[in-house]
Amino acid sequence: MRSVAANYWMPRFKFMERRATVQAVCRQAHVLTRSFYELYADKSVLCQALYRELNEQVLQGFAGFYVDPLASVRQSVPSMVITALGPIQSDERKIRVLEV
Repeated sequence: MRSVAANYWMPRFKFMERRATVQAVCRQAHVLTRSFYELYADKSVLCQALYRELNEQVLQGFAGFYVDPLASVRQSVPSMVITALGPIQSDERKIRVLEV
């Protein structure tokens, strides 16, 4: 399963990588490029770490979620989506990363 996921997401990471340079990321974050390379080997490692972090936030949203066994799928799915996306909903940039 892991290789399937890697094959699915890697092209999307490549897309994200092309959109920003290390210098632009550092300028936006107000850090030196040296600091960037102390933390990340390259942009792909940064993208993977960001994506993992955002997915972890979504999964944490599900941690306390309860599905009523008597509720229909149509009733349950909207509240599941709201619960999952709640932690990242406050920052539009996070959702843009996940949609890639």
